[in-house]
Amino acid sequence: MYTIVYTIIFKIGLLNKDIVYYSMNYTNKTEVYKYALMLSKSNKIDLAIEIFKKIHTHYPNDFNALYNIARLSMEKKDFESAIKYYSYLLVVDKENIQAKFDLSYIYLIKRDLQKGFKVYENRIKFKEYNQILTNKYPKHIKKIKNKRIFIYWEQGFGDSINFIRYVKYLLKYTKKIDMLIQKPLISLFQYNFNYINFIEDNTYLKIKYDYIFPLLSIPYLINLEYLKPMKKYLTVDRKHIQTNKKSKLLKIGLCWQGEFKNKRDKQRSIDIEVLLQKIYSSNIKDIEEISFYSLQKDIRVQSDNIIDLGKSFLNFYDTSVAITSMDLIITVDTAVCHLSAALGKKTFLLLPFHPDWRWGNSLKKSDLYKSIGYFRQSEDNSWTKAFDKIIRKLMKLKRV
Repeated sequence: MYTIVYTIIFKIGLLNKDIVYYSMNYTNKTEVYKYALMLSKSNKIDLAIEIFKKIHTHYPNDFNALYNIARLSMEKKDFESAIKYYSYLLVVDKENIQAKFDLSYIYLIKRDLQKGFKVYENRIKFKEYNQILTNKYPKHIKKIKNKRIFIYWEQGFGDSINFIRYVKYLLKYTKKIDMLIQKPLISLFQYNFNYINFIEDNTYLKIKYDYIFPLLSIPYLINLEYLKPMKKYLTVDRKHIQTNKKSKLLKIGLCWQGEFKNKRDKQRSIDIEVLLQKIYSSNIKDIEEISFYSLQKDIRVQSDNIIDLGKSFLNFYDTSVAITSMDLIITVDTAVCHLSAALGKKTFLLLPFHPDWRWGNSLKKSDLYKSIGYFRQSEDNSWTKAFDKIIRKLMKLKRV
């Protein structure tokens, strides 16, 4: 069977001399499979897809080959082909949770929200899913009228900050809402959402709720059709903010590193020293009047050009106070970007070539927050053009 696979690959003219040399050493489908995976990791995605297609042609029950065609099409940002192959895969392998999760990403990044959030519900089936209690969804959102609701945090801090906005859609039907949220967010959320009862211990275990669901399921339950960028929905007590209105310094807050455990962290985080070096070597007028501050809570600063504020943060209320005192925030895709934008602060967001669905694939402006500006990678693993764009913006920026 290997000979058939190899012959077909050869006939379509995809093999150069190097590939012929290596291919002739393979003796079975498994080795050809490994070779295709190696090609995909070497960024030879088109060739890898063709090989997986031929494997699938001769081994139609090989669902892994079909999955790799869909996954690599998604990596190419050929979303239509990816949808086609994921959909085909789910016809023959209906319980493929990863395929459903990937498909939800495509729908959501394309802003087909109703379809996307429906398929996104399959995330609950992952073992690492943070399910606090057994979910009990209403058949229709109107069913929650005057009922007692329990909502719980599910993913990262950024998602809690982002999705808390949708709780207001439930208030039309009930005001009996208890929420379990991450402890570092409690003081900030309590200050801003007094209509929600935030639970700080395990008392929820003793309460009988009519309906139970995670925070990120609200868009699905309310059948959300479109996103609306918000100007500001978080604030802090002004008496906690220390500002010097007479100062001419332009205060810029920095966040360059996300959660180390996140699988995408290498793609989204940046080398802050490289960015600062480009800024200081540029032609920015009055560069000495720009002051940089670290908003990183768990990372200590090694640079003499950055004032470390993060070492004093106890929770996200403290971070919010610091952000509010800034003129601008420059950040990667982590909780700080959601926090800064939700506070209405001007925010420069650095986005990797393969962004999270929350930011869209090619949007020029955010449809989540009005105060965010995008600085996208134009090619994988290169921040050069994004950094250059930031510098051009800084040249025009004035203290407000």
